[in-house]
Amino acid sequence: MKKIIILFVLSIIINACSSNEDNIEKDTYTYSFYKNSKLTINEVEDSYMKEGKIDSGDKLVFKYLFSAYDNKEVADDEFNSEVIMFEIDPNISSFTYSDSQLLDIKSVFTKYCFCVFSNEQTDKDVAPTGTISGTKISDKYWDIKINVTFYGNEVKTVNKKFTLMN
Repeated sequence: MKKIIILFVLSIIINACSSNEDNIEKDTYTYSFYKNSKLTINEVEDSYMKEGKIDSGDKLVFKYLFSAYDNKEVADDEFNSEVIMFEIDPNISSFTYSDSQLLDIKSVFTKYCFCVFSNEQTDKDVAPTGTISGTKISDKYWDIKINVTFYGNEVKTVNKKFTLMN
């Protein structure tokens, strides 16, 4: 009986001291698109940042979402997530949009955090520049490449496969 108790205590100690790497939360990335949708761009109050909303419509809407690890031990973790969205005609199988054309596809970048993006920063009220391109792989997948500068200095690069969500 003594041996069992000693083994039990040792196993508790070993488990308590072992690495918790399997349970570590990590940042997450989501690459998705939605059929029969449209993108509505909204102003964010007192901010130069704009926000996209996916509504029912007749377009394909693509959405890249980065969600930062939320450290529960730190109140107001400064940064939470960021989103890039844009819409295209559902009848095309490949596309490339650059510079002023990015407004045509309603490309928008939004950060969600405990940060200030004051609309008094007039140098941020600029159209996005760069390129967004894509190739349809199947009804459920698109290869999308994003290399765009938003708000004058927010450079975002994505090169991933996006998956149908609806």
